[in-house]
Amino acid sequence: MSYSYADNEYTFKDFPEVNFPNNLDITHSVFLGSSFTAHNFKISTGFSWHTGKPTTKPKSPNPIIENRINYNAANSSRIKDYIRIDASVIYKFNLTHKIKAQSGISILNSLNRTNTINNYYTIDNNAIKEVSKKALLFTPNFSFRVFF
Repeated sequence: MSYSYADNEYTFKDFPEVNFPNNLDITHSVFLGSSFTAHNFKISTGFSWHTGKPTTKPKSPNPIIENRINYNAANSSRIKDYIRIDASVIYKFNLTHKIKAQSGISILNSLNRTNTINNYYTIDNNAIKEVSKKALLFTPNFSFRVFF
């Protein structure tokens, strides 16, 4: 298990907001991991959670002024929190008395949660459009390894 707390701020004396959160300010982060081995099986799970990164949203009700985005204070909002659970199973066996093999399956983001990892805003046809970068959804992985 791990937990981290971070308070990362920018300081710019010439900006309207002298101090504001750094673009990568992930204030709280928790990771839990566990593994169990029995006979030829190894089972592992992991849980990740962290607070959303800072973002700057357009102002409402006037998000566009003179064909430019009218923003709120720098990094005054946050993207939704990030949550992910992963799991894997590995099975080891002999192909012959000299050649060993390992087969496995892992599931990333087993909850199939949509996690936004970054965003920004553009103007499209005189309207504000949010562009979001998303992490992978439910992602299965299969592996097969031979040791000789």
